[in-house]
This record gives sequence, structure tokens and C-alpha cells, in this order.
Amino acid sequence: MFNFLKKHTNQMKHNQLADKVSENNIILTDDVKLSLDTAQTGKNLNVCVIGSTGTGKTRNYVLPNILQANTSYVITDPNGYLLKETGKFLEEQGYKIKVLNLIDMEHSNHYNPFNYIYGNDRIVDKTTVMKMVNLLLSALKNKIDFEKTFLMDMIKDLISAICFYLVENENMGNCNLKSIIRLLNMPISELDTIFNVPYDEIYNIYNTNYMLFRKSSKEQAESIRIMILNILQEIIPPDIIKLTEDDDMELDLTGNRKTAIFITMSLAQNKLNFLSDMLLTQIFNVLYVKTESLPNNELPVHVRFMLDEFANSVYIPDLEKHLAVCGSHNISVNITLQCIEQLKTLYKYWDIILNNCGSILFFGCHSVETLKCFSDFIGNQISVDQLKTIDTDKCVLNIHDMPTFYGKKFDVENHINYDKLEK
Repeated sequence: MFNFLKKHTNQMKHNQLADKVSENNIILTDDVKLSLDTAQTGKNLNVCVIGSTGTGKTRNYVLPNILQANTSYVITDPNGYLLKETGKFLEEQGYKIKVLNLIDMEHSNHYNPFNYIYGNDRIVDKTTVMKMVNLLLSALKNKIDFEKTFLMDMIKDLISAICFYLVENENMGNCNLKSIIRLLNMPISELDTIFNVPYDEIYNIYNTNYMLFRKSSKEQAESIRIMILNILQEIIPPDIIKLTEDDDMELDLTGNRKTAIFITMSLAQNKLNFLSDMLLTQIFNVLYVKTESLPNNELPVHVRFMLDEFANSVYIPDLEKHLAVCGSHNISVNITLQCIEQLKTLYKYWDIILNNCGSILFFGCHSVETLKCFSDFIGNQISVDQLKTIDTDKCVLNIHDMPTFYGKKFDVENHINYDKLEK
């Protein structure tokens, strides 16, 4: 079976998937490169790499593609390994480097989510505000029993009321997480005054949301306010308040110039991951809005999301939708997984996510469910038993509408820019 796949892999070298200029390709395997020009190939550039710990997803896929230095990058970088190795090289290549460092916040750019809630006309996008609210709520999920629906609704109503109040009444410098906590520090009697309770009429969305929150008794409302305040003060410590007080991330320029955004976080201490989730969610929205005024709705510089350790580090709502539409805006998404079960756990539409990846690379895995799923996905061209025994330096590649191929993983040491890595 592998001999059959090898034959097709050799044929693939001549099928015009690769650009003649090597710098204009993404690297899939040692033999197979894919042009960034989707009009040439007819293939989308979304890639999913599946492999157990130690199979080389970072070394044989993520690092070589960063060394191509041919797109803008948004990189999840657990523990800062990729920034340390590639940051200086990218800077020398003319990249603007931005870092959301949730481990060492003194060495982080500042990121204020409120800075990215506007449409092209600078009018507040209510949907984007609610996405921000929902991601903030996700940070509370381990602290609150959200099985109590009424409690979840009240918390959502209060936080959304505060967020909309800030964007409609405060200047931009006061719209941040610090101001959310400032308002939550006020007793209910003061909040009632701010939100015009009792109401003669409903004036706007923040009054509406606050009124829904205040259907409860004053005592219950006060209890919920204090509970939210205590939790937010725990998960948003002073260094995060400082980091989010203003913004210099310039997310909207990522598709205008070569930019590398590194998101560094601890996989062991994940209480701050809601911020990385927010940034990733917002950058999609910001880039989509940006393309509305551009020819063909395409960004001038391709933006490539390199989401290493994807399932362990971040969560992006509606990922399957982003994968379906991002290509038309000159954006692509690359995710690395240890097994397909990780994706199933996080996403209801995990199969659509896989289906919207134009290329799937299998680096080796011990999970029976993943082995069976991948074998089924490629039409049983390789059996589960064969997938179990692929050599450690080999991989299986499936590109949409093409035969499945078997070949060598790309060794980063063979990249022309390897010696420019910081060892």
C-alpha cells in the first residue's frame, strides 16, 4: 500500500502545485510544496497537522513555514519557544513583531479588546461586542455553576450592559477591562442611578440589558454583582489590568504589512487564555471588516494563522465558518492536533473543520479513534494497522481532490534559513 502511495507522491512533484519560486510556497512535506497562489492550484491553504507528542509537528511543519517568511503570521506559541527561535530572523526580514505575552507581561505589547469592536465606519458593531462579552463569560465558567440558566442570563445581562454603557458613554481611553471592574465595584444603588432605574422608557441597549438584570430583587442583584467582581478580580490581576488598559497591537494592519503576532501562554496556567481567545476572535473580525473596502475583498498581504498546540491553547468560536470563508479574504488557518478527539471535545462541527482544511498531514498517532477516523477520511486507502506503523520520519498527506501521498516529513535543518534560527 505504501509503495502505491509513494508512486503517486513522485508524480505529485510535477503537478504544478508548487510555485517555481520556492519562497512563494508553503511546505507540506519534504517533496510536496503548495503555492500561495490559490488561483494557480485551485486548493485552499488551510492545513491540519495531526500527530502525537514528539512526532515533530512544530519542528517539521510550523518552524519551516515560519522560516519561509512569505506571509503575515498569527502564531500561538506556548511557552515562547517559537518567538525565541524566529523573532530575530523575522525582524531582519522586515517584519513588524507584536507579542501578547501572558507569561511575562512586562515584555508584552498592550492589547485592549475594546479597541476592535468597530466597523469600517467606526460605528460600534454590536455583534462584536457580544462576542467579547461571551469570551469574558467563558473565563467565568470554571468558577460559576452555569447549569443554573437564570444565573448565567443575569451575569450576561449585567456584563453586556456595562460594556455597552462604556462604549456609548465613555471616551476610548476609559473603555477597557479596568473600567468594567470599576463599575462592578459600585453598589447596586449607584448602578441603578447610572442605568436610569426606574425607567420612564427604554433608551438604548445598555438600559435594556440592565433592566433584564434588574428583574431580580436588589439583594439578589447585589449578591451577583459581588460574585462577578470577586471572580474577575481573581482572573484579571493588576498586571492584566495594565496590559489591557490601552492598545498597541495594531491588529488591523496585519494584512497591510508583513507582521508576526506571537501569542505566548502557559498551558499549565490557562486562566488567562480568554485573552488569547479574544485576540484571535477579534483579528478575524477586524481583517474581514478591513477587506470590505479593498479590491476583491482581499488583504494585500496573506495572513496565515499558525495555531500550534491548538486544542491545548486556544478556542475560536465559529472556527468552521472562518475556515469556510477566510480564503476568499487572503487568509488561511493551520492547526496542529495530537489527535482528532481533541477537536471533537471542543467543537460540535469538528468534521466540518476537517473538511474545510484543504490539506491534512498525518504525522503518526496511537489513538485508535484518530487512526480509524483518518483512514475513513482518506477513503480507506491506508488501513489502521498500516497507519500505526509509519516510520517516524514519514508522514501521510491528503490534499483535497487528489490521491493520498506518503513521504518524508520536512526536516527544518534542510531549510535554507535554518542557520538564522536562534538556537
